[in-house]
Amino acid sequence: MKAVVWNGPGDIALSDVPDPTPRDPGDAVVRLTVSVICGTDLHMIRGTMPGMRPGTVLGHEGVGVVEEVGAGVRAFRPGDRVVIPSTICCGRCSYCRAGYTSQCDAANPNGPLAGTSFFGGPEPTGRLSIASARNLGATRVIVVDGVTSRLERARRQHVEPVGYTAEDPVEAIRELTGGIGADQVIDAAGVVVDPAA
Repeated sequence: MKAVVWNGPGDIALSDVPDPTPRDPGDAVVRLTVSVICGTDLHMIRGTMPGMRPGTVLGHEGVGVVEEVGAGVRAFRPGDRVVIPSTICCGRCSYCRAGYTSQCDAANPNGPLAGTSFFGGPEPTGRLSIASARNLGATRVIVVDGVTSRLERARRQHVEPVGYTAEDPVEAIRELTGGIGADQVIDAAGVVVDPAA
C-alpha cells in the first residue's frame, strides 16, 4: 500500500509499505478514505517530536472503512465506516470509562507511564488555552514549550512554564505534581510567524 513516510526532518515521501494486519486481538485495520494534516504532524515533519525513527508512517486522524479486525473486536466488522481519533485508547481502563480516553492507561505499548499514545507517533500555542483552562476552574496550569518567548508570555499569565529544550518535560511535570502527572492535558500546535511577538 502507499503511505506518507517520515525519513527525517523535512524529508517525507509517499512510499510503498507492507499492508498492515491486526497484531493484537483488539486491533482493526482501516482503509482511509479521507485524512487531514494535524498540527502534531508538523512537529514530526519539522523534527521537533522526540523519538521519531526513519520509516515511520505518518497520519493519525481520518475516516475510513474497516478492512479486517482482530479476534477480540466485537463492536466493528469489515465494511463498517469509522472515524479515527488521533489518540489510541482501550475503552476499558478507568480513564476511558470516565471519558478521558487520551489518558488511557492501557493503550500505550510503552506502558502507563509513557503517556498518551498517538497513531503515527507523538509535543503548546496556548495563550487562549491557558485563559480557557483558568475560566473553566483550573487552579494550576503547567505550560510546556520550546520557544523562550512563548514561555515568558505564559509566565506572565501566572502559569508554571517548562522548557522542553532545557529539561525533560515528563520528569519536570512529575516533580511539579509529586509524581502524579497532569489531570488534564491540551496538546496545542501552531506556527511561529514572529517568535518575538
